[in-house]
Amino acid sequence: MIKGMTTGEQQLVITEMQVNDIKADKAVAGDVRTFQLPFRIRLSDKLYKVLN
Repeated sequence: MIKGMTTGEQQLVITEMQVNDIKADKAVAGDVRTFQLPFRIRLSDKLYKVLN
């Protein structure tokens, strides 16, 4: 979930990510993770990891 004053509350499922600019299925502490979002986020937005 991503939450912010302008962004509002957006929920999504991440299906693909990159670790240190390489496509990966998992990451460990210290890795730089990136993923694409279907909406714009801002520097003040907060990212929450929600598990079901």
